[in-house]
Amino acid sequence: FRSDYLFVITDVEDLELTESVAKIIEESKIFLTTFGILCPSAADARLADIPKNFDTWIIFPKDKIAECGLTSNELINRTINVTASLVLKYKFKSLNPRELNWLFSMDILDVTDTIGNFGKACIGFGKSLDVENPALDAVKKALKSPLFIEDIGKAKKILLVFVVRRKFFLSATNLPLQTCEAGNFLHELINPDPEDTFPILFQVLIDETFGDGVTAFVLATNFDE
Repeated sequence: FRSDYLFVITDVEDLELTESVAKIIEESKIFLTTFGILCPSAADARLADIPKNFDTWIIFPKDKIAECGLTSNELINRTINVTASLVLKYKFKSLNPRELNWLFSMDILDVTDTIGNFGKACIGFGKSLDVENPALDAVKKALKSPLFIEDIGKAKKILLVFVVRRKFFLSATNLPLQTCEAGNFLHELINPDPEDTFPILFQVLIDETFGDGVTAFVLATNFDE
């Protein structure tokens, strides 16, 4: 089979089976693979046994998911929807031309460069209705999310996605500036590679299912050990 993007969900109890799947993927033509690994908690010792050929793997601690008021399926679906939307949107150039006048250019190679082959990753979601700067406020809430289980200061790469409803997107006047401010805020916190010109890749997605305000999706990876 041939695919550009594959998101594999597994349980930490099934690492042996998942490694077999990873080997098959290596021999296929898939361009980008991300593994979501469900485990009882972030401190699960078995996470140290994640095979290197898993490329990038996001930890989904079940206890932290519960703290967020989500089910595992809801969290996984939200994560897949955001990352896959980025890949598909820029592969098929489906952005509305009205949106292209200020959104940063991103294609599948950019997404691969940000979330591909960097080992352990973690995510956080934050939603804000803040009047002054909802983008920055949403990012700060994402970093405080129970799901964000790593030290942001040790991350070298960030995928930052803001999700808004179309009505909010079209009515917002300062959103471009606010997203830049939020990106700069994250840049001050992380430890990027000096040779990496763009350690933070960020974008805005239109999604009517995310409710009012701005939702920030922060995926951090390439952590210092």
